[in-house]
Parts: sequence; structure tokens; C-alpha cells
Amino acid sequence: MGESVGWVAVRGRTSDEVCGALGLRRTGERSAVAAPPYSGAMGRGGWYLVVAEGGYEEIEEIADLPRLSVGCEVISLEVEELAGCASIEGWVDGAQRWLVAFDPYIDDGELRVSGELPPQYDSARRRCAAAAASPFDLPMFLAEELVGYSYDSPLTTGATAAADSATAAPDDTVEPFETLESPVTAELLGGVTDRLTAALTAAGFTAVDPLDEWRCWFTRDTAVPGITAAVAAHIRRSRFGDVEIDGYAVLFDAEVGRLVAELPETAWLDREEGDDRRFGEIDDLGFAGSDRGWDPGHGFLLGRGADFDKAVEWFMGYVRGPVAPWLAQWPDAQAFVDSARLRDKGMRFNAARLRGAVVWCLLHDQPVQAADLMGWYLRPFRRLRDPFGAFDSHARATAFDLALRERFPDYARARN
Repeated sequence: MGESVGWVAVRGRTSDEVCGALGLRRTGERSAVAAPPYSGAMGRGGWYLVVAEGGYEEIEEIADLPRLSVGCEVISLEVEELAGCASIEGWVDGAQRWLVAFDPYIDDGELRVSGELPPQYDSARRRCAAAAASPFDLPMFLAEELVGYSYDSPLTTGATAAADSATAAPDDTVEPFETLESPVTAELLGGVTDRLTAALTAAGFTAVDPLDEWRCWFTRDTAVPGITAAVAAHIRRSRFGDVEIDGYAVLFDAEVGRLVAELPETAWLDREEGDDRRFGEIDDLGFAGSDRGWDPGHGFLLGRGADFDKAVEWFMGYVRGPVAPWLAQWPDAQAFVDSARLRDKGMRFNAARLRGAVVWCLLHDQPVQAADLMGWYLRPFRRLRDPFGAFDSHARATAFDLALRERFPDYARARN
């Protein structure tokens, strides 16, 4: 518990008109659930939703309900889980028409109802009673009946709504949420991105096409053939409309990634994002974990009137500081291969680094060294309960070994 969320739904205006009236800009970025600070989507029944993940205060800042509802209909939902308060209200042509609210601190904790309630209210009340829910939940049930959404969930269609809903219609369609942002947020995103790009370019990095969907990437060569050093700037909208930046460093080999991706899935590392298959990631270091003496974990927050120079200096302090020697940790190829035998994170080995070294050796005509390394990895480590860690296992490592034997005859002979 602890969610604070608010939204408005407008019917009778286009989505562009609603966003314009609220001072928001559409980004074209979509997701299944609402993302901070604002998200928009077409809900059931022709209602266009604008959700503020930062709480109802965020909606109040941009939405003047009497003005917004002139010439159209507006529904507004407010939920404060910690306080146990929830309310939903309807406006038409500048005037409030109905209200359903629950506040345990007023009205003796009774549900407060006023105005000409929508016909969906009876269905919502029956669903609430059938679920043995409290009066606090009734505004959310009514919201789902009206627009197919309450909060913290994907939108639902008429076909998936309650069977007794007065408006459920199988042909109702919904769309994923689209991220919306204020002009201030857009300016912050563009400003910090441009300045970080200039600073990293001056430090010898080259901006490249993103290797994933949520970071800006900058690369440069290393002393080891085929292995690239990269710094990624994670620039994201914060929950309250500000912009937060953080960093991530990685050493990768694209050819290693392509080869591993062609192996059977049983030979892959068991990791949700599949970094080893995506672009050949061999080792990584988040800024938060780069040096315990640095400010860990929370990134740098830029708000209205941001000091871009200070933000860039914070980021580049990591790049010039603990990240620089980490990216240059392998002065030659042999140092890289030798590093695969080092234990990482306690008593475990870095499975991605070891596997990457094995494949790198094969791609650079060193099958004997690859076989020796893989044989060492698979031998019994009697004093270690789990040397393979969370992402690897003896079964997966064995499947990886067998797949490489089939692909590289010289490796197979060396392993035998």
C-alpha cells in the first residue's frame, strides 16, 4: 500500500485537444501501464485518460476541471492509499454533476454520494459488495465501469469488463498508454542529452545507435581486439516531472553476442534481460557500484531551472574517476582471458565474462586456450557450493560447451 495517483478522463474532445488544454506534449512512447510523470490513453467508451503517477496534486496543477469540462464531459479520480481516501467525480460543461467519495476522517467514515450518479454506479456497487471490498474501493470499481481503468493496471476493454456492466461492449477498443510530458520536462531531456553528448565526445567517446531501448550510448575501442568500451547515460523522466540521470559502463564484443545468440537457448545464461545475447556484454559496472566513496544509487535530479553544467560534471566525474580504469582494466588480450578465472561477487565466477572469453578465443583462432578455460570452469570446485551463480548452472554450462564443440571442430578436439 502507498500509491498516490490521480487522473482525468475527457469525452467530447480529441486527445490532442486534451493534451493542449493541459499543457502537455505527446511523445509517441507507449507502455502497457501508465509511466511517470504523465501518461495518456484512449479508454473504454471514448474517454481519453490522462494519468499522473505523482499523485492527484500533479493533476490539480495542470487540470482546471470547470474550464476543462466546458463543452465536454470530464471524470476525475483521486486515490491516496496511505490516507485511505478515494474519490471520483463527474463534470459536464463547467459544472460538477456527481461525486462518490470516501474519507475515513470526515463524514464518520461513510461513503459520500451526491448528484445525478451515472447508471454504472449500481453495477460498481454490486461488484464491490460481491468482492467484500470496503467503501474505499467503490470509486475504483466505478472508474473501471466507466472508462476501463482505475489505477496501477493495464486498461481493460468492454469484453473483459464485468458481465453485469451497463456499458460493457465487446467492440470497445483501448490502446497502450503514451508517455506525456510538459514543455519543461522536454527542455530538460533535450538539454542534458545535448550537453552529455558534447562532454563524452570531448572525452574520446563516440555517440552510437542505442544498444537497448532506454539509454544513450557512447563507445570507444579498447586494447583487446573486438572488445568495445561503452558508457551509457540513463536519462529518464522522474515520478514528479523532473529528469534523473544515471550511468552504466560496459565492455562488450558484438561478434561474441551474435555467435551466442545463434546457440540453443539451453546454452544461454538464465537472465531475464538476456544481456549476453543482446549485444555481447562481457562485463558491466553501474555508477552506483563503481566506488563506495561516490554517491551511490539515486542518480542526479534535474528540475525546473536546472544547472546543466553541474549535472554534466557529476556524470563525467564518474567517467573520469572510477569508471575510466575499469574500462581499461585489460591492457592486452591475455589479461582479458586471465580475468575470466577471477572470482566475482564473493565465491562465484562472472559467468558472462568467462563465457565471453571462451567465445572470444574461438573467434580469434585460439581453440586450445578456449578449451582449457572451459574445462577449468566445468571441473568440480569442491569447496564452492554454487560457483556458477544466479545466471548459470552446470547444466547450462555443459550445454554451452557441447554447442561450441559442434560448431568448432578444433575446439572439440582440444576438449577431448
